[in-house]
Amino acid sequence: MIKHQVIHAIEETGIIAIVRGTKPEEVIPVARALYDGGVRVLEVTWQHVRLSAQY
Repeated sequence: MIKHQVIHAIEETGIIAIVRGTKPEEVIPVARALYDGGVRVLEVTWQHVRLSAQY
């Protein structure tokens, strides 16, 4: 989507879904379910876990 399409989708639905803490393999099924439910704008956040060095 380009910028004006995203803005239009937000205006039409009034929804931006935020998906957080989802395993990578679960993102597509979640996005499909949200789309089927009428959600057209989705933000997926990722948390990079840094392994601390052990001394």
